[in-house]
Amino acid sequence: MSVRLKISNFYTRLTVKSFLRKNNNPLRVRKWLENQAKFFFRTPKDFWKTPTIFKTESKSVKGLWVGCGEDKVYEGVLLYMHGGAFIFGSPKTHMKLAARIAREINFKAALPDYRLAPENKYPCAVEDVITTYQAILSTGIKSSQIVLAGDSAGGTLVLELINHLLKKKLDLPAAAVLLSPLTDLTFSGNSIKTNKEAEVILPAEQIDFMKTSYLGSIDPKGISPLFYQYSGSCPILIHVSESEILLDDSTRLSKRLKSEGVDVVMQKMANTPHVWHLMYGYFPEAKQSFNQISKFLNTKLFNKI
Repeated sequence: MSVRLKISNFYTRLTVKSFLRKNNNPLRVRKWLENQAKFFFRTPKDFWKTPTIFKTESKSVKGLWVGCGEDKVYEGVLLYMHGGAFIFGSPKTHMKLAARIAREINFKAALPDYRLAPENKYPCAVEDVITTYQAILSTGIKSSQIVLAGDSAGGTLVLELINHLLKKKLDLPAAAVLLSPLTDLTFSGNSIKTNKEAEVILPAEQIDFMKTSYLGSIDPKGISPLFYQYSGSCPILIHVSESEILLDDSTRLSKRLKSEGVDVVMQKMANTPHVWHLMYGYFPEAKQSFNQISKFLNTKLFNKI
């Protein structure tokens, strides 16, 4: 573990985890994360953003187009679903991360501003993600030119979209990237207990609040991606920290995907916080993980090794 990562973990545990443990006010947490993203998440070179509305014939979702290098000709679209426990987060909080990943494959990124809980419970967020995917296809972009990506609860939405496409027998994207994904809404993974103290960001004490806010009275097992069928899915890359409470969400998903013949790669990182990719530029482990993402996507899209 690098010295910079040790310092970052100490600061994050002291401030971020403490703040999230004590706050059940969605508006306050949303404002806090917006400020964190504005002042602490580093902006990639030649970054640009453009507000947009993703439209289909009957539905629309607000969002952002972002990228690096405004005058470039892009080869495809990275559809990125932000995390935030379905309660907070926005395209603005994750736009720099999305643009940084998209740059690795000469794509631009689309981020839907999907509806948040508790004002909008399941399946509102899923519906908005499906609408956004359909809207991108309607512009003439082929599914083979689309990559899905998402972190934490955004990873849930990526898997929900893949499940929808498989069930409807619709065109699948070229690949998907999951960063510290939440896959089990029953929260039955053993790592929730074993990594409770090691976890740098997520307070396990807030799980019940999140479940109630997003699901209401819905049975979580029936809509947990961990229990879906994935035969025929696109290739999937999973990144997870060995010390986070959602570790088992990734390890069990990877095992399920492999058992169903899906091309899946899971890469674990020691001692990093939940979705450490957001902290690019602060410690070398984040850069290392971006190199892994770049290699995976370039191999799947362009056969580059």
